[in-house]
Amino acid sequence: MIMINGARIGFESQGDPNSRLKESLDLFTAKNCKVIVCATRTDGETVDAVDALKKKNYEVKWIKQVREKQASKRDKSNSNMARHISREVKKAIRARSH
Repeated sequence: MIMINGARIGFESQGDPNSRLKESLDLFTAKNCKVIVCATRTDGETVDAVDALKKKNYEVKWIKQVREKQASKRDKSNSNMARHISREVKKAIRARSH
């Protein structure tokens, strides 16, 4: 977890089934994170865990990662995704602070 502009943000990159995702989401909600950023698969238990956040008054926004198979394009794709996530986190912080 980190603080950005006074808002607690939770990050979890392990979005595979049987990972620590569920425990991390429980921790982030218990710590009142304003925004949670995490990875999931496209369906199954990790998606269900994130969808359960709706019951805790979190808005869920899905951002699809495009996997680049060519190593020469992967760094640029990852950088673009990081910028996109950063913009979305900033918007969410602004929206939740009003």
